[in-house]
Amino acid sequence: TKALEPFDFNHLLDNVPKLKMLDFDVEHYQFENPIDSSAMTPDHWGEMVKVIEDNYEKYDGFVVLHGTDTMA
Repeated sequence: TKALEPFDFNHLLDNVPKLKMLDFDVEHYQFENPIDSSAMTPDHWGEMVKVIEDNYEKYDGFVVLHGTDTMA
């Protein structure tokens, strides 16, 4: 099987031109050391909550994305 690679959101923004046509800014935050979704723990969820809490007043909404390995 092919090794898993962390998703690079900048790659998506650069290669899907329609995202730049949206009537709002798209910003993203990516953790320094991505982990496999099967290794997610409540501590990781807490880190995500902290990022949202710290930035809550700056944005109209948040989208949280993470891997789906454990859904198979």
